[in-house]
Amino acid sequence: MLKVRRQMENETGRWRRLQRLHLRLLNTFARVFGLSAGVAAIGFTAWAVYYFFHPDAAADDLVTLSGHASVDFLGAGIFCLLLAILFLTVRPYRPDITHAGGADLKRRHTWWTGEPR
Repeated sequence: MLKVRRQMENETGRWRRLQRLHLRLLNTFARVFGLSAGVAAIGFTAWAVYYFFHPDAAADDLVTLSGHASVDFLGAGIFCLLLAILFLTVRPYRPDITHAGGADLKRRHTWWTGEPR
């Protein structure tokens, strides 16, 4: 009976380690996605500015929703910028760290993974 109990405790500890790893990776990938959305926003906005000043440079086979390539690229740039802001400013998702009476809200945590400092 003692051997079975230790095996279950080991399984629980392994599960918690895997859960912490999963949550760290989730938060890290969310930050990386936010950074790449910011880079995409810069790229789309740069193309929008280019096509605004050089409307004849757009290829004839470039299909646009609005009829102007600069407007479409600007819309995509704004959308990517909003995604970047949302993913970079959201609090890290860490339900495995206890929140005792709201005391954890004042506690500092790392930006990438949400680990307490």
